[in-house]
Amino acid sequence: MRGLHARNRVYEGVIGMESFAPWLEHLEKMSEPVLAELAEEVPPAWYEDDYDALLRLLGQVHRRRSRVPELLELARHSNRQPFPQWAS
Repeated sequence: MRGLHARNRVYEGVIGMESFAPWLEHLEKMSEPVLAELAEEVPPAWYEDDYDALLRLLGQVHRRRSRVPELLELARHSNRQPFPQWAS
């Protein structure tokens, strides 16, 4: 729930999991070497010059990426109901 935008209005166009399909496909294809390449683009000031910490973070991202569909479903069924147009 922490990753959701504060205003549900931004999710008005979400009609189902298919609304997230392009992004979920990108996540599935994102390999560790791709993440390492992306890490090279992050300014050192953003991770306080602790490159090992950045690599640990990217490792967590890589491991957790498969949970995103599950987390979307959990958000969908939460009391907050961020996706008002989601069809069953």
